[in-house]
Amino acid sequence: MQWKKRVAGNRKYEWMAIFGTFILLIGATFNRPILFLLVGILLVYIVLGIFYDRKAGEKLTLENPKQKIRLFPDQQEEIELSLVNKSNLPIINGKLAFQVKEVLAVKHYAKGQHINMIQSEVPLSIMSRGKTKLSLAVEAKKRGTTRISHINYRFPHLTSFRWIFMRFQPVFQTEVIIFPKSLPVYGLEEKFYQVNGDQRTNFSPFEDVMSPIGTRDYVPSDPFHRVHWKASARKQALQTKVLEKNNDQTWHLVINVSSRSPLGNPYWSDEVENLLSYVTYVCQVLTKRRLPFALHLNTIRGGKLDKGEGKEQLRHALDLLAYVNEGNGLLNTTRFLHQIEHSQPQNILYFGDVVEDDIPILLKWKQLGMTVYHVVGNDGGATLRSRVQVGDVK
Repeated sequence: MQWKKRVAGNRKYEWMAIFGTFILLIGATFNRPILFLLVGILLVYIVLGIFYDRKAGEKLTLENPKQKIRLFPDQQEEIELSLVNKSNLPIINGKLAFQVKEVLAVKHYAKGQHINMIQSEVPLSIMSRGKTKLSLAVEAKKRGTTRISHINYRFPHLTSFRWIFMRFQPVFQTEVIIFPKSLPVYGLEEKFYQVNGDQRTNFSPFEDVMSPIGTRDYVPSDPFHRVHWKASARKQALQTKVLEKNNDQTWHLVINVSSRSPLGNPYWSDEVENLLSYVTYVCQVLTKRRLPFALHLNTIRGGKLDKGEGKEQLRHALDLLAYVNEGNGLLNTTRFLHQIEHSQPQNILYFGDVVEDDIPILLKWKQLGMTVYHVVGNDGGATLRSRVQVGDVK
């Protein structure tokens, strides 16, 4: 069952039954017929009350489709709740209460706040044998995700002043995902250029040693390891492998969401929201330029997005950024950078704090021919810096 029902003061009928029995005994003892009429009325009242207790809301369901609503901060949307009542009994003057995280504002019905949850209450009557729809106007406030939770519906008993409480037990499947706001990174587009990788092209100084496309006659300037020995044996003359030309325009966005204490312990950075806003902007620009990209965050859970391109990749990236929170846990940045090194990225944009232990790794990447830029924050945006320094942050 979707709902768990509780009736306030459910011992009332027991006391009324005891009172009716007492009146019945008095009427029988003193031969007072009028008391029998009173007991009859009381009995009808009890039966109707118990019947309503059991049947009211029994066939009430809340439609629960699985869907995601994606918004940027300050965007508005409507969430529709549909309640279906298959019973012949209407529900009058009820109140639907629920909670959402403070990242989302429910207009008109907000009632209070508890910790990081906003409580709302909506007056709602539900017709018999029909569907009642409720549209909630909401506005995205800041990055994060939320669902409508702690859904409760209460309504007054028709034959008494008591309340009937119903609690919605399943998880409500509609999820609101709020992306980070976008803050510009100045000078970004000027930094796109070709480097070795896996994008096929007819003209490039780079070749993929794992993708030979044919052979040609050997010339003295060819490196010896390029000789194709089987082809040379067939033609009785040295043959050189012809490799596929390529360039890699994939950008790896390396995001350090932590800072480090004087004792070397990582903690959640105060600049996380700005960092994710810069990343959002970069993802939008790369998508516009039709360039592939990948994300790497130093979180234990949900910190990686494999390379891809296009609007679908952008959606996955923004989803990942929306889900970032302190509950994901933090990885040590040195270990984190070593993990990234195994994927042999060529183009790197580094976001976040730089500590002294990480400088040798970043310098090694540059010596290996990798393109490394550090995104450094300032008022209203960020800039790219090719020289990575200790203490750089934002």
